[in-house]
Amino acid sequence: MYNETVRELNKLNARQLSDLGINRADIERIARQAV
Repeated sequence: MYNETVRELNKLNARQLSDLGINRADIERIARQAV
């Protein structure tokens, strides 16, 4: 689940991440919280 979440979030561009309120540097932390 963690790896899938990281992979999917990394597919998003900066604008999409920004729209979600996610900083690219926070992807791994967010993925850990998701599992």
